[in-house]
Amino acid sequence: MSDDQYPNDVVSLKALLKKANQKIAFQQQLIDAFEEQRRLALTRQFAPSSEKEALQYRMFDEAESEVEASPDVESDSTEVKAHQRRGGRRSLPSHLPRIEIRHDLHQKPLRCHRSLSPKARPAQDF
Repeated sequence: MSDDQYPNDVVSLKALLKKANQKIAFQQQLIDAFEEQRRLALTRQFAPSSEKEALQYRMFDEAESEVEASPDVESDSTEVKAHQRRGGRRSLPSHLPRIEIRHDLHQKPLRCHRSLSPKARPAQDF
């Protein structure tokens, strides 16, 4: 608002100021509500899940605590045979014929794809 649009009497100015303060208070309430929603969303997205609590490792150590409490009891252990990994791809049988095929990729002169200038050939020793 420009200075010409404001009223000159005190009562009207106070009413205008009260209205502006109410609007500011309402907008501040909206901002606070949005910030709370944002904080809750970030907590829900990035907070540790219930499955990853700090004391979760204690959930399954009942047997260990019982063993520590009674050292007189001998533990029954069972030997487990180690597993063997399966091989990857098997090689072809030796009775199959081996045929070496070489493809000549340099039938056409090599050219740069941008300037179409001739390129040097790579070394043939490989």
